[in-house]
Amino acid sequence: SNALSIDSSGVVTVTGGTNYEAKANYSFNVEYSISANEKFVEAVTLNVTDLAERKYTISTPYVPSTVASGDKFTVTADDQTIVATMAASDAGAFTIADLASKLNTANAALVTSADGTFSVSNTNDIVFKFNDKATAQTGTVSGIQFEANAPVVASSVQQQGAVTARVVTLADHGTPAFEAAMNTNAADGDKYVINIGGQDVAYTLSGTGYNGGSDATHLKSLSSLNERVAYLAGKLDTAANTAGVASADIGFGITASGSSFLVTANTAGTADNTTVVGPVRLDPNGASTEADLGAAASDAAGTDTAEVLQWQAPTLPTTVAGDKFSVTIDNNGSAVTITTGVLGASATLTAVKDALNTAHNGANGTFSVSGSDLRFTYNANQGNVSNTNDGALKYIPQAGTVSNSTAGVGQPALTAVTEVSHVAASPTATLSTRVVDENGVVTYTNTATMSLENGTFKTISGDAKGIQIKATGTQSSIIYVGKSLFNALTEFSDSVLQTNGDIDKKVARYNTDVVDYNKELTELETRMENVRERYIEQFTAMESAVSSFKSTGDMLDNLMESWKASLS
Repeated sequence: SNALSIDSSGVVTVTGGTNYEAKANYSFNVEYSISANEKFVEAVTLNVTDLAERKYTISTPYVPSTVASGDKFTVTADDQTIVATMAASDAGAFTIADLASKLNTANAALVTSADGTFSVSNTNDIVFKFNDKATAQTGTVSGIQFEANAPVVASSVQQQGAVTARVVTLADHGTPAFEAAMNTNAADGDKYVINIGGQDVAYTLSGTGYNGGSDATHLKSLSSLNERVAYLAGKLDTAANTAGVASADIGFGITASGSSFLVTANTAGTADNTTVVGPVRLDPNGASTEADLGAAASDAAGTDTAEVLQWQAPTLPTTVAGDKFSVTIDNNGSAVTITTGVLGASATLTAVKDALNTAHNGANGTFSVSGSDLRFTYNANQGNVSNTNDGALKYIPQAGTVSNSTAGVGQPALTAVTEVSHVAASPTATLSTRVVDENGVVTYTNTATMSLENGTFKTISGDAKGIQIKATGTQSSIIYVGKSLFNALTEFSDSVLQTNGDIDKKVARYNTDVVDYNKELTELETRMENVRERYIEQFTAMESAVSSFKSTGDMLDNLMESWKASLS
């Protein structure tokens, strides 16, 4: 059978392990040879021990009386996560027996299934029982978590968050003086001033202020008051960039709207609402007194309104101890899921609110109850952000209490050596299988009757049918099926220690290497001596050449001296 294999030592292995409930024993024949002419066949029966399987009991998990498409149950067993998701055909009445069946189906569909089976116990409990296999039963089991596809209630925005900047409008008094100051009466040297927070933002008309030409001339050339206000607003806005303390930005920008100056806070929110702004004043061409040209016509305060999220009139299920709730808030694009701690039985909306606040600890806002609604107020709305990913209020029922109801057994390996005993010198003999259990206790089983035929005992029945034994005299013996450890060690030592064995071959190879190394060393020394002699010869020739060159130099010196003497 493909389920069994045996190695040269006689160790029998059951492929894939064993399961007593699936197969309680294995029967097979073992053929072995003592020599080319002596072959034996032994019938062997391998009995599988019925060991206690490890069990986990999940007491009273939450099982709804009805389920809907998309509802799911999740449990971890034997290091595998098993998710049973309800299909449209599953919608309707539901029982704990249905749950056990769905979990087994989902487990079977996994690439690597959990090694066990789910069943119902005591009406309200789910039991996961490990299979009886040869490997140790390890891993744990979690509670069964139910997640409804439909939430308790969806979220909605009760109040949209908003953050706006303060805007002060400085309008003219509606007198001809306002128009005339920027038109017919305009003169370089006129200074326009807007006081913001006690600091003057000022611009003085210059003869080179407009593209190298006169500001006053340019103002007079414009066709309307609106254009003149816009021109001056641009100049004042540039001045505002350095009008603050230590030449810092004043914190407001200056623009025009029609014939009015708009002074707008750079930062949205309420921080700049108390800053004094305006009016627009004119110091005509260096005069000592300033004319008030425009007062504050309107002052739109900055706002910072936090968004309020709402779960409207949720119908809470009747909770039991251990249940939880969760919500997800968008948090301006950085979603956060908040899950309560365990709640008590029959928890109220206020209890849910308190548990959410405890879990969230005010990190992004605060939960509250308004009437029958649950609300969440953000600490601050970071700009006009639409929190589109705010989530529903979800119910998380308790997953049941898990206990290891049966510890289970770490199974021993299924490798037993079959031993055969017999008594000779008798017309009949018995052949038994000798088995040593995990405690070292020896028992003899599957006793078979042997008959004597022409001096050979043969087994004619039982698991050892086919064994043939020759014996003389009164004796008893033990026959081992397979090669013993002693024989294996003897064969190994013989192969290593025999003449021309592995050790002798290695020694011979090392001796050859030593001879080769000595030969190479001699050759190296010879080459070194040859090189030395060649260098000595070359240096000697070089010395001779140097001496010759010196003699030639002396002769040339003498020749020159003679030549000079002859000239004088």
